[in-house]
Amino acid sequence: MAPATGMTLPSPDGCFVQVWEQPFFVGSADYVNGPRKYPTVRDMPGRRDWRNRIRSLKVGSSASVTVWSQENFSGNALHATRNAAHPELPEGLTARIQSIVVECDSSAGQ
Repeated sequence: MAPATGMTLPSPDGCFVQVWEQPFFVGSADYVNGPRKYPTVRDMPGRRDWRNRIRSLKVGSSASVTVWSQENFSGNALHATRNAAHPELPEGLTARIQSIVVECDSSAGQ
């Protein structure tokens, strides 16, 4: 059963990034499952709008993630590989993420 907040459940294969609206994994959070490209974070799963809200993130065990400060995969970027944890994001990205790509590595964890 999904949490009462309506949080998206993580992909069981580990292909996801979990995002929080505060540094150090605090505050509202959600999972962004892949593989998928989000040219904008205005209309994420559950119809949530994550524009200018993401301040920390953790990458799943079989995912790699790239986030950008502008829509359509442009601007400042951060690439994070599987199991990476970013309790704080670089200054050019904290609370400025506008687009996300989640890629999956099916051989991870084997």
